[in-house]
Amino acid sequence: MANLNFSKHWRPLREKITVLRRTILRGDSEVISQRLHNFYRELYSELADLYQFLANQSCEPRISIDSLPPSIKSKFISRSGRILIRVYPRDNIWDRAAQHTFITALRQTLDPTNSNYPIITGVPVQLYEYSALLKHSYEKSAIYAVVTGLILAWLHFRNPKLLLLCFLPAIFRFYLDARLDGAYKPGI
Repeated sequence: MANLNFSKHWRPLREKITVLRRTILRGDSEVISQRLHNFYRELYSELADLYQFLANQSCEPRISIDSLPPSIKSKFISRSGRILIRVYPRDNIWDRAAQHTFITALRQTLDPTNSNYPIITGVPVQLYEYSALLKHSYEKSAIYAVVTGLILAWLHFRNPKLLLLCFLPAIFRFYLDARLDGAYKPGI
């Protein structure tokens, strides 16, 4: 959050006002009064002109897609007329729970009937989907590795006790992960 301490910004203005007051008090009151009167008259004249200029601005013709510059039009409007809408998440998009909340809300808002018609894309969606695919493929690979290890250990030992002894550390680790719900995170 930005520092909202304005004292250092107002100090130079305060010093200039103090110098102006001292000058007014020391100088010829008629000359200073005339100069301040001229300054105020010019200032208010400029403000009145600016106000009149802003009041006379026309809103016609209204802004339309045809009045947009080509660079903006090509960036946000497709050839078929579909408009690009950019939506930014409120929470940290690198957090998996925030990703899920954001993408679920987008999908429910843009596709309430769950027809998969509005395609949403972008870094948050790609990150969410790719990490889900990666996690699924790792889990599948782990299952294949365990089954292959069991088969090879069975072929080597041909004894259920030795097979159990061989896989006891892995079984214990899976038990701890399931029991502690992933809270046990060993250092890498």
